[in-house]
Amino acid sequence: LAAFDCLKPGGTMVYSTCTITPEENEAVINFLIEKREGVIIEEFDIQGIKMRKGLTQWGRFKFHSDLQKTRRIEPFDNDTEGFYIAKIKKGEI
Repeated sequence: LAAFDCLKPGGTMVYSTCTITPEENEAVINFLIEKREGVIIEEFDIQGIKMRKGLTQWGRFKFHSDLQKTRRIEPFDNDTEGFYIAKIKKGEI
């Protein structure tokens, strides 16, 4: 929340982790969306890396539909560690 609060309207931040656990990824961004106004999740692509859409549901938990715009890099897709990336813009409030 603090990093988002520091953004000027129109500013962009990237939230990234080196894990694929939803508790540290989608759940964190979902919490941000629930607690702050003006959160815009932006789609993006990284050429040469296979990425999957972020989760909108995990077990009994349902996340905001915009989380499909976030990206998961699965270890078995790229022969790397797992990563999660969200590109977040602060809209006009």
